[in-house]
Amino acid sequence: MDLFDEDEEPRLNGDEAQSRRLLSIAIFFQNANGPVTSDEVAARFYGPKPSATIERSFNRDRKRLALCGLVITDVGHGSDHAWAVDKDASYLGGSSLSDEDAAVLEVACRPLVSDPSFVYRDELRLALAKVDRCFSGTRFRESRGTSRLDRRSEALVASFTSRTPVDVTYRDARGREGKRRLRVYGFFGLRGRNYVVAARMDADGSTSSIRDYRCDRFSSVTPVKDQTYEIPEDFFVEDHIFLPFQIGPTTTQACFLVAPEDEARVRGEACGWGSWTKEGDAIIWRVDVSSVDIAASWAIAEAIRPLSPVELVDTWTRALEGVASDARN
Repeated sequence: MDLFDEDEEPRLNGDEAQSRRLLSIAIFFQNANGPVTSDEVAARFYGPKPSATIERSFNRDRKRLALCGLVITDVGHGSDHAWAVDKDASYLGGSSLSDEDAAVLEVACRPLVSDPSFVYRDELRLALAKVDRCFSGTRFRESRGTSRLDRRSEALVASFTSRTPVDVTYRDARGREGKRRLRVYGFFGLRGRNYVVAARMDADGSTSSIRDYRCDRFSSVTPVKDQTYEIPEDFFVEDHIFLPFQIGPTTTQACFLVAPEDEARVRGEACGWGSWTKEGDAIIWRVDVSSVDIAASWAIAEAIRPLSPVELVDTWTRALEGVASDARN
């Protein structure tokens, strides 16, 4: 018996629908001849929904695409929004995918390449051919000697792709080791480290906190047989990728001045957080902050200047004066 009637379109789960929409948006914008209005974006990708819902969804999708290297920015004037790819900020440095990213990309994209209902399948096939040689049947390239970390990371990705919980032993930042059962929801790489986002399972099978775990702190990963799970539809991995000064409750919003020649680099480091505007010749980045002290140090390291709040400007100034004093001594 066929799974679907001849005229019935297969139903997509949340992950498949999201992957299809993101790929469609990315390919459409890269082939657009000019800026695209918000009305056209809404009609083409989001259907009949309230405008506020469409705006939130498109902002989330732009954030997801920015994490993949494709930055879509507002090039309109005032309330007349128009959207286009920021070529200077997109695909910085031609960096290749991490192994975890390649595994997730494979899971999300491979079915679409051979799906006749996906109108961009030919373009997708060409794009995947250019991605990286780690887009293959092998999810991880084994290092010489096949380290235990590789096997544990591979087990985490296998858990994600099969939606199977895992029993793990994990060492936290204080060096305390404990056992827990996790449902893996996603992966990301940040500043040279790989992270997994997972929900902790309680004894009754329910889930409690969702948090980030560093992949190199797992000492054991064992799949739980005969159990599966679904990733919540409202889960977005980018919601768990924070900048160093965003750990903890938000205390203020910072405003930074970014030099034009540094914009592309800082956008890449910003991981899609905050909003960008051009005010005359000035490039302004506004972003939520939890720690003013860390934000000041981060600004110095990234060669950007804080404009507000006053507390951040004062902290940044004192830190610079301290660096100058140390240099003189």
